[in-house]
Amino acid sequence: MVVDTSQSADLRIRFLGTADAYPNHGRYNSCIAIETEVATYLLDCGEPCTASLVRAGIDPNIVRSVFVTHAHSDHITGLPTLVDTARQNRVGEPVRVYLPRSAVEGIAAYLALVGTPHKALHAIGPGEIYDDGSVQVEAHVTKHTQESYGFVIHHGQKRIVYSGDLKEAGEVAHLYDGADAVITELAHFEPDELGAALKDCRIGKLFVTHINHHMMARKEEIGTSLQRRLGTIPVHIAYDGLVVDL
Repeated sequence: MVVDTSQSADLRIRFLGTADAYPNHGRYNSCIAIETEVATYLLDCGEPCTASLVRAGIDPNIVRSVFVTHAHSDHITGLPTLVDTARQNRVGEPVRVYLPRSAVEGIAAYLALVGTPHKALHAIGPGEIYDDGSVQVEAHVTKHTQESYGFVIHHGQKRIVYSGDLKEAGEVAHLYDGADAVITELAHFEPDELGAALKDCRIGKLFVTHINHHMMARKEEIGTSLQRRLGTIPVHIAYDGLVVDL
C-alpha cells in the first residue's frame, strides 16, 4: 500500500521492517529506507533488510549510507548481507555505515567474523553527522542504552524525525514540533504516554513503528485512540511495505 503518492515527490519513506525485537508474521526487524531523487539511505539495518529491498524492487547497491541508532541485534543483524552484496556487486565507494562510537569496534569484529569485513564504519556522536548535499542527518542522544541516538533527516525544506528506541516517550519530543513526518517507536512505553508526549506538537504525519509484540493484537485500537487524542495529526500504524511520499 502507498500513502500520499498522488503527486510526484522527491522524498519517500519506505518501511522495510516494523517489528519490535521479535519478528512476527509480516513484520521484520527495524529498517526504514529514505529515498531521494539521487540516493537511498537506511535507518537501522535489522534483518532481512537486503531481501526486503530486493522484494521492493530496490537495488541494494544504490544504498549510499546506513544510520544505526544503537547496537541491539534487531537493528544491526542485516548489515552482513547488505555489506556483502555491496562488496560483490557495487561499483565505486562502499556503503557507509554510521553508528555509535562505542559500537564500532564490536560491529567491525562481528562483520569480520561472518566473512564480511568492512572498513567504511563511521563513529557518530551528538550533532550533525552527515551531509552529502542531498540529505543532512543530525544525531540526538536517547536514553535507551548507554549510547543510543534518534535521527533528524533534512532534505531541502523537509524534515523527518526518527526516534530510534527510547526509554521514555517524550525524551526527544522537542524535535518533533514542525516536522513533516515523525517516526516513533512504541515498544518501551504505553500508548497513553506517547499521546501525552505528542499532544502539543505540530506534526505533518505520525508513523508508529516498532510496536511491542504484546500490543500487536490491539494495534488498530491504539491507532484510533492516538488519532482521537492528537486530533488533526494524521496517525499511521506502520507496517512492512508501507510507502509514503512527502
